[in-house]
Amino acid sequence: MQCPKCGGDVWDNRSKKLAGGMKPNAPDFSCKNKESCGWVQWPPKTKASPVPVAAPEPVLGQPSPVLAPSGAIVGKQAALVGLYWECFDEVLAGVARRKLTDMFKPEHLAAMTSTLYIQLAKSL
Repeated sequence: MQCPKCGGDVWDNRSKKLAGGMKPNAPDFSCKNKESCGWVQWPPKTKASPVPVAAPEPVLGQPSPVLAPSGAIVGKQAALVGLYWECFDEVLAGVARRKLTDMFKPEHLAAMTSTLYIQLAKSL
């Protein structure tokens, strides 16, 4: 291949990129005359997929629904929201099971929910 700018020789970097010798986003082709020409051809930019990625299943209970085009929360964020509410339900159920409902104020329940949520969210 010849350089479309100066007509000189061109490096073909595709095989080096495939072998891992160059970064995948390095130019596919570049002019051997860097000083006076410097022409390069970059790989085509990839566009993000229009299809949302399914949310990972939260640790507790059922997976959170993934909402989409309406602008609702999708993907990992949806899983985190679902996980938060599952943690909330778990804390309330634990307090009720132990008959401790009169001992805890809402801010205590929120603190317990947050602590559980933070620890479980780290594993996602």
